[in-house]
Amino acid sequence: MTEGVSVGICDDVLLWREEITDKVLAYQTEKQIQVTIKQYSCAEDYLKAQDDIDILFLDIEMSGMSGIALKDILIQNKRKEMIAFITCYDGYIREAFGKNVCGFIDKPVSREKVFEVLDKAVEEKKENAVCRLTAETGVSLKEIQYIKSNDKYIEIYTENGVVPGYISLKECEDILPVQTFIRVSRFYIVNFVAIKNIAGTIEMNDGQKIKVSRGKLKEIQRQYADYLMEIRFPYI
Repeated sequence: MTEGVSVGICDDVLLWREEITDKVLAYQTEKQIQVTIKQYSCAEDYLKAQDDIDILFLDIEMSGMSGIALKDILIQNKRKEMIAFITCYDGYIREAFGKNVCGFIDKPVSREKVFEVLDKAVEEKKENAVCRLTAETGVSLKEIQYIKSNDKYIEIYTENGVVPGYISLKECEDILPVQTFIRVSRFYIVNFVAIKNIAGTIEMNDGQKIKVSRGKLKEIQRQYADYLMEIRFPYI
């Protein structure tokens, strides 16, 4: 199951929290994306928890602090979670807009709207992770030839040398585009662009030969052939 997103559900009515939770769990099952869920019965509890949340389903009208007031505090504190407002009233929408707001969902909550918001959150998290990888290392994706895992850090091999990175190989696998990158063993991810030949091992353009995990060779050869067909005959 692919590493996914952390979800917060903030509503003062348990029924609505449970309804959204059920739909988030359905998303996890259908998309095969790992989701962690935390519930909050009021805005004050959410602020107090200081949890690391990717997407917050937030009721607008609650007892105590409103969802709009919570949104303003989060933005003021430069928090990064995306917010999907849950509301019964169209009149709040203009006031609820903000740079972290990714959508509005009417009650009763529909499965389609929850899935749409979660798709946005997953994509946003991937984009942010790619930006973090490139910002920390100074390497763009097109420069990467292959990545080697070295215990708690990675080594990124480019035409201009080797650059260390301080994220796991699993994180790289989750964020790199599957059209051009593939994990070939416990220790390596390779860029199809930089492959010279695939036989019993993968020979890279720089001469490095990379062993393939047992049982993966045929699948890697098939995906590489698909990649070559795509770049040579993109409109077929």
